[in-house]
Amino acid sequence: MTDLASNGTPMDVLTEEDWQTEYTLSKFGNVAEEKLYGWTLDGGHDDECGNSTDWHLWSARFNADESIPSLRAGVILQELSGGAVVAFRYHSAEEMERDWKSRERHYADYVHSECEDGAECEGCNCCENR
Repeated sequence: MTDLASNGTPMDVLTEEDWQTEYTLSKFGNVAEEKLYGWTLDGGHDDECGNSTDWHLWSARFNADESIPSLRAGVILQELSGGAVVAFRYHSAEEMERDWKSRERHYADYVHSECEDGAECEGCNCCENR
């Protein structure tokens, strides 16, 4: 796997061929999704949200390096409870931020619904923000 520390962000390292090379009978739809997932295991993502075990999905965000011109603003990688992994590419930072905020909001609502007697949710700040 390509080392991100010496080669930039995933948006700089992934090629169009990675996105087009599809897998069959795999948890990944293509080479890019597999590489992105591997980078999350090493902490190569910018942010994460959710839980695919207790909730129904987990997401990781990869922002493009703003100093390097790119056709993409970033990627959100999503793992479903069944293990399937899907990547969503964004052309604008605003569109990606809207989608990310929506994911955070849905997960906070789920975690908050698990609170008892107004106690603070374990590991999050959603109760403080209500």
